[in-house]
Amino acid sequence: MKRASIEVEPETWKRYVEAHEEIERILGQSPGPEFLMSLVVEQENPLDLVLMYVNTVIQHVQRSGQPETPSSSPSVQVAA
Repeated sequence: MKRASIEVEPETWKRYVEAHEEIERILGQSPGPEFLMSLVVEQENPLDLVLMYVNTVIQHVQRSGQPETPSSSPSVQVAA
C-alpha cells in the first residue's frame, strides 16, 4: 500500500479533529481524523460525516446482535 503525505490548512485539520472528537464522544472511540479525511475527500464539512458514521456503526451493531430470521418470501423452483 502506498502512502501519500499531504499538507492541509490548519483550519481544515482542526475541523477533522473536531469530527474525530465528536465520534469519540458519542461512541467512545474513533477511527481518527486521517481516516475521516479519507472518507470525505469531496465533502465540504467533515462534521456532516459524524452522524452518518455513528448511525452506520449503530445499525451494524444492532443487526449483528439480532439472530437472523428466515426469509418470509416463498421459494421458487424452476424446472430445467
